[in-house]
Formats: sequence, structure tokens, C-alpha cells
Amino acid sequence: MASDLIRSYSPISDDDTASSTSGDTSQDESYIPDDEPTSSSSSDRSSISNLSVYSSEADWLSNDLIQNPWAQEEPVSHEPEPWTPTPSVYDRDAIVASITRYYQLLSKMVSIRPEDIKYAPEGGWSDKIIPVKKLRRLGFNDRAVDFVRFLPQVRVGKPVYIGTEAIVYHRRSYDFHYPEESYELDDPLMVGMWMEPEGRIPEGVVPLSKKHREEVYHTWWLLETENGQLTAYDGWVCRPDDEIPADKQWQTTRPVPATMYFDNLCEKLVSLDLIPMPGHPKATLDTWEIWPGWKEKGTTAFYWKWAKVAKRIYRSYGWPDLDIFDRQECEKALFEVQGRYCERKRAEWERERRERKQKEEKEEEEEE
Repeated sequence: MASDLIRSYSPISDDDTASSTSGDTSQDESYIPDDEPTSSSSSDRSSISNLSVYSSEADWLSNDLIQNPWAQEEPVSHEPEPWTPTPSVYDRDAIVASITRYYQLLSKMVSIRPEDIKYAPEGGWSDKIIPVKKLRRLGFNDRAVDFVRFLPQVRVGKPVYIGTEAIVYHRRSYDFHYPEESYELDDPLMVGMWMEPEGRIPEGVVPLSKKHREEVYHTWWLLETENGQLTAYDGWVCRPDDEIPADKQWQTTRPVPATMYFDNLCEKLVSLDLIPMPGHPKATLDTWEIWPGWKEKGTTAFYWKWAKVAKRIYRSYGWPDLDIFDRQECEKALFEVQGRYCERKRAEWERERRERKQKEEKEEEEEE
């Protein structure tokens, strides 16, 4: 079971919660979210070079990869299986707990940090913190507002999923910096609270996430407080058209119980099907990101080889055993890997650009 697996790695401890929430639940409105397997031996972890990451003989630098770095892996079938909805009920505290477990486990890796997570006090965030009037203008009902009051908040700009960041329900966050009159019931897209150009936020639905900066591929987590279901909307239709409810055209993926969804994300972190990575080394902003750790149709051999290197580094520093995981050294190694990955990717883009230009020039000469 997901819950058993999560507990086995103890992503949340009483000490962690106490240290993370200390001083954070006073509802000080001056707080503004910033915009910004087995253990290895010491010799195995002493240097990233021991992992053969940059060796010309490494498996990911085979001749065929050099010649065709963007070759795609074998396609994976995405035919949907017959679907029976998983029954669920809305349980605010259980859903908040599952989100908290995921955020806290993520903060153990080299992505967000424990101090980037803010927790609601026992009675929930007050109206000094939550932009209640703006939420009401967007159509949030009592249950949706109540859920937001207890939602843990992650600092603006911190990725919580692939190409995705959490919506920060703080009245002084960037998500709610527009004038009150800008938050219109019929145009939530204008203030970045909905992903479709037309339509309202459905009653009782709480968007939990949105696009991270300029990422093309991202996911909106849409929680239905009526039944506790969550839809992961990524812009792709991943279910038969006749299965999508007529009054819920935004449910392009099959909804699942929210607790199940976030417990599954915890499993993906443990197994490294999600790989938190540093951002571009030369970036001026804190651009941490999360890589997918699975292959699917369109996955290039170039990317997949680097993803396998990142997984090997995580495991060499002790992941997922939190008692021995050396986060600091793992972060250094992954930062270096990300730098090399970006250099290689940029070089390949330049090579492709030159080849396209040469081809165009040759075609122009032939026409003349």
C-alpha cells in the first residue's frame, strides 16, 4: 500500500514538523512567499567522477547516441484500459495530510527545502492571510474556501511537479497581486487561476497548481471538494471522448481520489520515477526542476541516458534511506550533471541549427 511505503521512509517526523512549523503559524502577514537502495561506501561517494558520469566510455555516450542523440525510444502504448471510477469521499484533513506528506518528502530531496513549506495553524489561515474576497469573486464556495484555509503553502517559484508549481493562496503572493476587480467570475484565466480561455472555475473546485514559469509541459491539480477527487490536467486528452462528462470538459484525464494521487507521487519520489534536479547552472533565478523518471512515447535516448545518470547519483548517496541520504553532496553532484546536460543539449541544438541552415542554403542554390 502507498501509505505503508511512505511510512517506511518516514518523510514526516514529529521533529521535522516541529522545526518546520516553528514560528510559521503565527499568521504574521509580513510573511510574503518569495518569487524566487543500500548505502554506498565513502570511496563510491567521494567524487562524482567515480560514477563514470563524464567518462567517454560511459554507457550513455555510445556511438549511436553521439550520432543520433535525439533518437526516440520504442513507443509505449497509451491505449486506455476500461475504467471503473474509484469511489471516494471528501475528507479535508486526509487530503491536506496527503499533500503535506508529498511536500515534505520532496523537501528531503534536492528541490524545495523544508523552510519553503508553510503550514496552517490549528484553526486554519485567517482572513489576514487568505485572499477571501478575491476567491469569492472567482466563485469559491464555503467548502472551497475552508479547504484553502488548511492547505500547506509552498513558496512561489518552487517546482512541486514536472514543470509545475503550487498556487500560493496568500493575499500578498504573486498569484493574488492583481486588483480585486480583476478577479472576475467569468474570466479566471486573466489572473492565472484557470487554464482554459473560456469558462469559470467549477463550483467547489480548488486549483492547487499551475505552470512553473515558462514551462511548456505542466500540470494543473484540480481538487473537487464535493467528492475528494483530483484531476491532473496537462492539456492532453488521455481518456476516451465519450467518457469525459459533458459538464466537466476539463477532466481530460481520469480523476482519482486526491489522497491516492499524492500517495502515488510519494511512491514515485521513492522509486525515482520523479527526479528533482537543480536548474540551469548559469540561470540568475532559482530554477530547480523535476525530471520525469520514466520512458514514454517521445522520450529521447539523449534525455533518458541523463535521467539514468541522475538516478544512479541519487542512489549512490543513499536514497531512499533518509537515515543515510547525503543531500548536500548529492545536490553538488546533480548540479554538475545538470550543467553538462545543458551544455550537451545546447551543442546539439546548435548543430541542428547549422544543419538546417546548410540545407536551406543548398535548396536555394538548386532553385537558382
